[in-house]
Amino acid sequence: MSYSNKVQYGISSMEEFTKARELNVFKENFVHVSESDQSKFDYVKGILERSKNAIFAHFELLPEYDIFEPVNLTNTIFIIKKYVS
Repeated sequence: MSYSNKVQYGISSMEEFTKARELNVFKENFVHVSESDQSKFDYVKGILERSKNAIFAHFELLPEYDIFEPVNLTNTIFIIKKYVS
């Protein structure tokens, strides 16, 4: 088994870690180079907005939830009221 395959199973000793570093296993498998693309950003933003709207629409059908005054913590995390009986 090559070290690049072993990384996916975890490294359990300093010797394995050193060997993996020497073979540049981390660079090949764990480095992500971001790209700046407005259309991709807008696409993901649209998916998040559609998901949020679907979740709120679902909770609106459930009488134990009050979604009319949500507390917006981030653009994907909200606090809403749930009535406990």
